[in-house]
Amino acid sequence: MSKTLQSQQATIDPREFDSRHVQFVVDRFYKTAKHIPAERFDWKPQSEHVKSAHEMLRHIVEGNHILIHSLSERKPLSPSLLSEEERKHIQAETTNYEMALEALRTSGQKVAELVESIPIELLQQDEMARLVMASIVHMSYHWGQLCYLQTMWGDMENYR
Repeated sequence: MSKTLQSQQATIDPREFDSRHVQFVVDRFYKTAKHIPAERFDWKPQSEHVKSAHEMLRHIVEGNHILIHSLSERKPLSPSLLSEEERKHIQAETTNYEMALEALRTSGQKVAELVESIPIELLQQDEMARLVMASIVHMSYHWGQLCYLQTMWGDMENYR
């Protein structure tokens, strides 16, 4: 390992490191979703257990809002953190393709900012570290699903 890389690793704040990971996954999801043709946005295979790209975006935005509450209020992850009014707002802000993409970006950015603002002593606690990782894992999981949907309609491009 080069000395430059070693010195960079030694000086990076773990909050910044985690925040960058959140933003990286948000960017990957956004870039992939941005290339979905309008006629495919609500398409899904014939199964009750599969989400369309639109449903995935809405689900990620809702998950980000739950995580925002969890991180800012220092509470465990739970869908009950969202009020009915907030759920309706998320439905409204993800009504169409462009709105859903923007909601993904803004909610993902808010999560990244919150992660970077967590006091370091809290981030060293297992529960808080798991919350931060939950956002990365959740978005990564659904990004993989989105990529798979694209292959089902013949799009083999890797959007970076």
